[in-house]
Amino acid sequence: MFMKKLLSLLMVFIMLFAFTPFGLPVFSQGKSVILGDINNDGKINSADYLIAKRIFLGSYNATEAQLVAADVNIDGKVNSADYLMIKRHFLGTYTIKDPNAGFLKTNYHGHTYRCNHAGTSTDEQYIQAAIANGYDLMGFTDHVMLPWIEYYHSVRGKYSESHEYLESIRSLQEQYADQIYILLGYECEWNELFEGYYRHLLDNNLVDYLIMGNHYLEFDTITNRFDYFNGSMESIEFVKAYTESSIQGMESGLFSIFAHPDYVLYYAKMWNATVEDYMRQMCIKAKELGVALEYNHGYAYAKFWDVVKEVGNTVVIGLDAHDPSVYSSSKRSQSIAFLNSKGIPFVEDLGITKKQPKVVTQTYEVTVTNGTGTGTYKIFENVEIRAEVGEGQIFEHWLINGVKSDKPAAFNFVVEGDTTIVAVFEEDTEIGYSYAFDYVPSKGDNVYGSLTWNFSKESYGLETGSSSSRGVAFRVFQEPSKAVVIKTTVTRYQISKIIVEAAMGSGNDTTISISVGGTNIISDYAVTNHNTAYAFDVSNLNGEIIITLKATVTDKASYIKSIQLIP
Repeated sequence: MFMKKLLSLLMVFIMLFAFTPFGLPVFSQGKSVILGDINNDGKINSADYLIAKRIFLGSYNATEAQLVAADVNIDGKVNSADYLMIKRHFLGTYTIKDPNAGFLKTNYHGHTYRCNHAGTSTDEQYIQAAIANGYDLMGFTDHVMLPWIEYYHSVRGKYSESHEYLESIRSLQEQYADQIYILLGYECEWNELFEGYYRHLLDNNLVDYLIMGNHYLEFDTITNRFDYFNGSMESIEFVKAYTESSIQGMESGLFSIFAHPDYVLYYAKMWNATVEDYMRQMCIKAKELGVALEYNHGYAYAKFWDVVKEVGNTVVIGLDAHDPSVYSSSKRSQSIAFLNSKGIPFVEDLGITKKQPKVVTQTYEVTVTNGTGTGTYKIFENVEIRAEVGEGQIFEHWLINGVKSDKPAAFNFVVEGDTTIVAVFEEDTEIGYSYAFDYVPSKGDNVYGSLTWNFSKESYGLETGSSSSRGVAFRVFQEPSKAVVIKTTVTRYQISKIIVEAAMGSGNDTTISISVGGTNIISDYAVTNHNTAYAFDVSNLNGEIIITLKATVTDKASYIKSIQLIP
């Protein structure tokens, strides 16, 4: 009992009289202020903790100097994170950080499960791993969730998932403020189409920073799909395009860090005088614009870093964490060893700070004529626009703010301002086909007769021009299973049924396979009779139609008489 009382008294004594043995000065109106020492008595103890708590609760009228001293994590406000940091400081479980010392162990490049290729670990598990391994700053930079992306993508989440990502990391910034400094950002490809959205993120403090990871150089505005490069990635053309795109991105002023700048060499797999010159241009521009280059051990190309040393770029180490275990792995030590071997210095603290998000209330009007989608929407909201095709009409194109667009009859539109959208139609005087038609006998097949279109409003078909009652004959001379392929594309209507009139030759087997719009309808269906019409339901599909007929016995004929497509 006596020992319990003694321990209790000792704890009270520590709380009342513990003090910091060194000063952590900041300045208020030209005067030095010690973070945590709110009453300015040269000690950080329970008295300061109580004052900070009362400031937070609004029951203490603090001076400007006291507000500065109470804002221990220097985020511009006094809250529970600050008074808890003071309490942990005088209990000896935390040391209030010298704001002039900078961060000592950092990672500005990390992902989450939302990017669809980083496992299932939670945001909090990444944070706990960073803390356990001595990091005092970590950044979340998931692959940017763009308003144009509302479909599954293998390296980024949908735009509709972005709000939860931003809210989660902002909440965890507060929750772990006394243990680690957490930054919120995105890793972004450069594309002029996305520039307005990136500025929106930064201007409204929705993120703290952006890093440029130029994985994809191409973006199709019709399909809203990415592509790495329109050509071979193992080419000087790819190196040139990557360099030009990356320089444009850095010149935008949007990016604090250029992530894995040598990524291009990982795929181009070449180094010569021309490549070296492109890399030097890129490094010089980064230095000129104050963009840090990230050393990422997974992509490191040694000769590139010789150029970095020559130019004298600012370098940071990026873990590119796709799993919490990376914080305890050898990736950082390997990175340090490589940079030391090259004599390249690196920095830990880039001076990037947490931001206070602004409330975005900006809305715009979208007016759709001859279609759906009219309404009032938030900036960068993703809206489905759909043409309403009337009887006897064919959709031709869109006019978006008076400019012709080749987007399809239904598409997703990203709102960036007041917009008028008009669907333009033509009179439907033709059947619902595209007019490309291929009849492709494989090499080695001998084909007799011909095929022609038979146009009808009720059904649209192929009929033979052959005099044979059985239709067009095809036979295999070289090897079995050579196929005759008939292709067309239905673009304006959906079809419900395909009827193939076919016949097997004497002593032969014939099979039919059909796909519509990439969907397999039937595979190797056996033709068992002469001049029989085989009907296949296709569930109201459209797109490219591929009908494949195989004669499976060498030098024996099979026949196709007609094909009908039923709307």
